[in-house]
Amino acid sequence: MDEKKPKTLVSAEENADVSRAVRQWLNTYPEKPISKLDFEWLGEKSGLCISTIQAAYKTKQFIDGSYQAQYQFKIIYRVPAKNADERMSADEVLDAYGAWAEANADSLTIDDGIRVRKVKRDTAAALFARYEGDVEDHQILLTLIYEVI
Repeated sequence: MDEKKPKTLVSAEENADVSRAVRQWLNTYPEKPISKLDFEWLGEKSGLCISTIQAAYKTKQFIDGSYQAQYQFKIIYRVPAKNADERMSADEVLDAYGAWAEANADSLTIDDGIRVRKVKRDTAAALFARYEGDVEDHQILLTLIYEVI
């Protein structure tokens, strides 16, 4: 998509449906380091959440009214990390999560009329923020590409 051309956002309802479906699907990952993946919320000392990078937008529009769209999100893992091994372990957990997401995109269902094309990792996991008390946020960025037919 031409970067100078404004992005056409999908409806707020569709964006919310995609967010809910992605969160529910990511919660099926069997190796989650914390029992629950939340949406846009982390605990004070530890947590796991999905965060939207930007609202879903159309990348291709077809004359029959169907379109392709993408939804960019990240998984954030908040952990107490006192040393390099704990930091690297947090990144390894997220890298494995991202690999699972790519490999299992076909198990993600959103709504009737929406077909998932793929999920791809945009980055490797890395430190995102550091707080007092040795608490750190690590993240991995992903993109979901889907079609509305």
